[in-house]
Amino acid sequence: MSVEHFSRKSGFTIVELLIVIVVIAILAAISIVAYNGIQQRAMTSAMQADLSNAIKTLKLYQADNGYFPTSIDSSTYCPTPANAAYCLKASNGNQFLNYIVDNPSDPQAFTLDVRSTNGTRYYASSNGGISESADTFTMAAITGTQRTGSTLTAGALTPSGATVTRQWQRSTSSGGTYTDIAGATNATYAIPTADRGYYIRIVATGTGSYNGTVTSAPTGLITTAITSIGAITGTTTVGSTLTAGAVAPSGATVSYQWRRNGTNISGATGSSYVLVAADQGTVISVVATGTGQYSQTATSANTATIN
Repeated sequence: MSVEHFSRKSGFTIVELLIVIVVIAILAAISIVAYNGIQQRAMTSAMQADLSNAIKTLKLYQADNGYFPTSIDSSTYCPTPANAAYCLKASNGNQFLNYIVDNPSDPQAFTLDVRSTNGTRYYASSNGGISESADTFTMAAITGTQRTGSTLTAGALTPSGATVTRQWQRSTSSGGTYTDIAGATNATYAIPTADRGYYIRIVATGTGSYNGTVTSAPTGLITTAITSIGAITGTTTVGSTLTAGAVAPSGATVSYQWRRNGTNISGATGSSYVLVAADQGTVISVVATGTGQYSQTATSANTATIN
């Protein structure tokens, strides 16, 4: 007589394993959300504490000096005029920025921002208020003539009462890497000769209750205007060669167009022109038009009547 032996292996089915995996994933997600919430609250508390202490320090400075500091050093957070006893303290990677003071006002006032490592920002004012910088803003396009010697103006902000800091930047290509222009932090920018051949844009960063950064579209290529062209040289007789005068500014690149009694002469686009029979009894002039990094046109004086 044979005896059959039955054995049953214990274990999980595929369905049971999938259920376990889903449960673990849900628990992990809940834990991550809870951790992030705790971390965010801790970060917010640290930022608010830094601002609260900064308000007290700045008010002590005012009590001793009769005014708030005219500026705060961006790296040491010490006041100007300097006094190490009143340096601000930032914790947990927080960063103070956008200190704006109005000592001539009555009462004297200031605002100060603090930014955390994740970009969250709070601001404080001399009245003791601490709030999150959560308002957003937009900026219109730059206006102004895109030539050296002209002035560019930053686009209007919406809402109109938005508070921002500004930084003008330049690049050798429209879509290239832009670098800050030293000292160019106003709403307007006078274009120096050194900017010829560059593209210009402006970056606005919210301060106070306004958060975020808005970057304008770049201008077109910055050029320098052709201002004048010297008198034509050469003998005013049919068969002779006339030569265009020097253009200003010196070194400018231009194209030429010769004219007979104010009308373009077909094909006459070089820096010199040989007089033909059709020119007899007329006057000749030449127009220089800026090319490349130069723009605008300049027209020479007329020659004497061609013999």
